[in-house]
Amino acid sequence: MTLAIVIWFFAEILLSFAQRRIRTIPIALAIVIATFLRLDGIALCIPAVIAAVILHSPREAMRQSAMAAVIVLLPLAGWTVRNLAVGISVFPSPLVLPDNAPTPYGYMKWGGTWITEEYQRMGWAWPVNSSDL
Repeated sequence: MTLAIVIWFFAEILLSFAQRRIRTIPIALAIVIATFLRLDGIALCIPAVIAAVILHSPREAMRQSAMAAVIVLLPLAGWTVRNLAVGISVFPSPLVLPDNAPTPYGYMKWGGTWITEEYQRMGWAWPVNSSDL
């Protein structure tokens, strides 16, 4: 699903170049949806701003970017307020523990001192995720 949104985003960028004007609303909506699917979708703002700078004068690029920022930030602000209102962390938790067990911060810091690759993480995190500590 995320790949489809990224393809849509870059299609909007290409349409913007074809029309010689930035398509602010569709690009902003693509960024919003991409960010709701994955938080790193917010990085799509970088090529959008670059496209705006290429297509418009600096003043118009700033105006279009500000309009897109408002469109992007309104739903994200609503999402953040909702999460805070119901007691959910704004950002995803790095570790989900069974039975709402407290996070073993010391164990996690110790693991972070020697884990150098993704494949070592599975064996290290297993005792925490399975409540074997």
